[in-house]
Amino acid sequence: MKLIAAVPLVAILSAATPLAATGLSVSTSALERDAASVSTTVSVSWRNAWRNERNHDAVWLFVRVAGKDGRSRPVRVARSGHTATGSLEIRTPEDRAGVFVFPSAAHRGDVTTKVRLELDANSLPSDPVTAAVFGLEMVSIPAGPFFLGDVDPVALDYGGFFRAGQNGEPDGLFEVKSEAPIPVGPFAGGLDYRVKWAEYEGDRRGPVPAAFPKGTSPFYVMKYEITQGQYAAFLNTLGDEASHFRAIHGGRDYAKHRGSISLQSDGRYVAASPARPANRVSWDDGCAFADWAGLRPMTDLEYVKAARGPEKPLARAFPWGTASRARVLRVVRPDDELVTTGDANEKLLN
Repeated sequence: MKLIAAVPLVAILSAATPLAATGLSVSTSALERDAASVSTTVSVSWRNAWRNERNHDAVWLFVRVAGKDGRSRPVRVARSGHTATGSLEIRTPEDRAGVFVFPSAAHRGDVTTKVRLELDANSLPSDPVTAAVFGLEMVSIPAGPFFLGDVDPVALDYGGFFRAGQNGEPDGLFEVKSEAPIPVGPFAGGLDYRVKWAEYEGDRRGPVPAAFPKGTSPFYVMKYEITQGQYAAFLNTLGDEASHFRAIHGGRDYAKHRGSISLQSDGRYVAASPARPANRVSWDDGCAFADWAGLRPMTDLEYVKAARGPEKPLARAFPWGTASRARVLRVVRPDDELVTTGDANEKLLN
């Protein structure tokens, strides 16, 4: 599962300290106090960063502290005052659940920096003992319209969206132009789809309200899936009861299906293969992780926007960087590790 956040940039899901699961490493110093502020300094590095004329990647940093009771709590960052070494920009969303750090100019390559985060002292417990900064790699999705639907008519038999014609018949793609409500139904100009299995393909009622994020405003999505290292870090900040409900390593066949998280004798969860995607994450688990990270799940419309961009879709195009089922860019090796097979294609292949 991937997640989102907003400024109106929406962020979508991070990891523990230190962490080097997807090439991201975050290590935290102690809290620093003076008469006017509370801050912490973080060493951050990640691979394959970029910024071009279209978009950029970023790291989402968020802070949690524990008091003498050992309970982990989220901390809001200050509205301003954050600094980073090197040519980097820091963006703070309205809810101040964390910050985005990303190249401030055209860039392609690795990034290493020290980030000083100013914290909201009012959100700290009265007796903070430890602080930890967590991070997630993100990708910015630019503002702008996009298309729902598919040019392959076969997709309509599987719940594919289309713009309805005068009599409710399929009349091409549906363009999402703004965050305004979307009319839904079998009438001219409505967003519609065929209900083949009514028990799980929707009720065809609308409209899609203005408050529902549609993807035309800019937002961030996670660059990678939640990894097992990140999920173990999440579990380690939970209390005994909460970790019991959110643990995903139960069952005899967990290790046989690429699971590597285990509970150690000291009471901490450890992922032997921290870079692997976290399998067996339920919807509730993903939502709990998102809440922990100060993010939310992306909507289905945001997913389409992130996968397709502003262009009209090609028939049976795939969202993994190629137009071929045989040429996926990330595959599972015999040793159960997920690896890339080459550079992502900037354009779809025919």
